[in-house]
Amino acid sequence: MKKILAFYLYGNFHLSLCGFVLSYGFQNYFLKTSTVFLSTFVSIAIFIMYYIQQTFWHNINDENSDQTNWLLHNKKIFDKIFVGLFIIEIFLFFKLTFSFVQIIFLAFLSIISILYVFPRKSALRNIPYLKNFIISAIWTGTLFILPSIENFFSNNLWQVYSAFFIFYFLLTVIFDIKDNEKDSIKTFANLLGKKMQLLLHFLNIFLLFGFYLTPFFKDLKPEIFFINLYIYFLIRFIGKPNKLLYYHGLIDLSSLLLGLILYLK
Repeated sequence: MKKILAFYLYGNFHLSLCGFVLSYGFQNYFLKTSTVFLSTFVSIAIFIMYYIQQTFWHNINDENSDQTNWLLHNKKIFDKIFVGLFIIEIFLFFKLTFSFVQIIFLAFLSIISILYVFPRKSALRNIPYLKNFIISAIWTGTLFILPSIENFFSNNLWQVYSAFFIFYFLLTVIFDIKDNEKDSIKTFANLLGKKMQLLLHFLNIFLLFGFYLTPFFKDLKPEIFFINLYIYFLIRFIGKPNKLLYYHGLIDLSSLLLGLILYLK
């Protein structure tokens, strides 16, 4: 059972599924139209970029995270999965017939994602306190801005983008606590130390008000409160449960729950 859980979580399948559900839910609720193909494209893109970032410039003997070491030890099978999904991604790219603006935006996100980890010594993630902003921006751009970029200015969707940016910023700061174990990058976690939980609770409250004050979420207040309550318990019990399940399962689950809420509403 533990091996299956590791395969699902460390293999980024859970992360990709969460991206699919939230992307589909966003399109369904805010754009009043949704396509499985676009959400699948986004989901596979998440898998591809994370796999590239976590394995392409790493060796087993390096001081890696537990997830990277696990992926490197299972690289043969995941290289095959990577190639298969990359072929599917190319097929979806042509099937979806992206607009010129969307293609340019996709190229921009791809370049930033690669520069985030390469070259290793001067990668964007090495700039102190910048990694949270970059990751949040890429997730916001991929899941929400890409499907609706044609309406970026006309429908005031920037308010929605801002709320989701704060949502992902909060999740990345929680992850910093785990990354600090084997990461020398200056982050908010090692800057604040024991005061870190206070920052997280503040961000969670800020997120709650951000959602509540955005007109687009006016019919979702009970559901948004539930998500914030879930995040509160994540913050309250940081790292205390099984670390594999906590960091790679329960944290990302918040985005899946949010996607389900948007879809069912």
